[in-house]
Amino acid sequence: MKKIFISHIDSESKIANLLKSTLECAFANKIEVFVSSHHKSIPWGDEWFHTIMDNLRNLDLIIILCGPTSERHPWITFEAGCGAGQSKPVIPLCHSGMTPGKLKFPLKGLQGAELDTQRMQFLIERIANEIGCAVPQFDENVFNKELQNLEEENKHGIIHEDVKKIYGLLESDLTWLKLSIISSSSEITSSINLQTYLDNISTYEIEFKHIHVIFQISLCKAFLDQKNYDVLYNYIDRMLDDIKFIVTSGMYQVPDSIYKLFEEYLAHSSDPQLWYYQINMVAQNEKLRKEVAEMIKQGTKPPYDSPIDYVLKYFDTLQFLKDWIVKIEAIFRQYHSKEDSDTAT
Repeated sequence: MKKIFISHIDSESKIANLLKSTLECAFANKIEVFVSSHHKSIPWGDEWFHTIMDNLRNLDLIIILCGPTSERHPWITFEAGCGAGQSKPVIPLCHSGMTPGKLKFPLKGLQGAELDTQRMQFLIERIANEIGCAVPQFDENVFNKELQNLEEENKHGIIHEDVKKIYGLLESDLTWLKLSIISSSSEITSSINLQTYLDNISTYEIEFKHIHVIFQISLCKAFLDQKNYDVLYNYIDRMLDDIKFIVTSGMYQVPDSIYKLFEEYLAHSSDPQLWYYQINMVAQNEKLRKEVAEMIKQGTKPPYDSPIDYVLKYFDTLQFLKDWIVKIEAIFRQYHSKEDSDTAT
């Protein structure tokens, strides 16, 4: 009996088991398909690591399920290497939006395919050739319907998992940005009341007359003795770096709603340059600094073409950041609520 090993990550277990049942049904008793997440492949009480290794040593063909996040897991590459090291056929099967062209080496160097009805037929023909038997039939309609449902479920799960990871990366940035906005636009002198503002950022009102505190020492204790405008500038930059990493790393499935907000942030990334250096020069001159602070206290906004329009641009940046944070945190909450709902169901 020929042994086929299906390599997969946890989130792909249902697709792996669909493949196992389809192949075993098509080939009757001619093949044995090992899927680590199937209870018959590793019975309760067995030492799972030794069972997996024994099956890797005795395989005749290995199928590597490749979804959008599969290659993040070193175990997948390890199992593929076990097959290749024994000169056994190693077949990457892509699903849930992944394609062979998106794979990275070493998997990219193997002839793979997208998992669908047509390719499933090719896979069955390949296995039949390995066994030396006639090509069996399988129920294409049932397989295709189940596969599509599982792919949608898998994509949904991947996106939710990646949204959690994205939030984990940005959570600290968001908190510090909110702190910086509040410290730059309120007259509170202690960090004691900050949590109330942080929890209610959506209703927090930024008034132009209150940004006279931009020259004062920030309430953000992580930046000792640094002024509000300087701390805000630093945290805008930190968020920018993290967004660029998320977008360009290829490690995350970013939902369109979040991606659009990332694009919006990137489009405004040069805004701080419009005020930072001018405010920094003013901060070095005590007399000018006091004059600008007093002017801001009056609450009259200067025109955009005035010599001190940088304070208005600073105000605009605060407003943009506050609105942007409210929007992206609302999206994170929606995904969190949906996950809680799915778990309860």
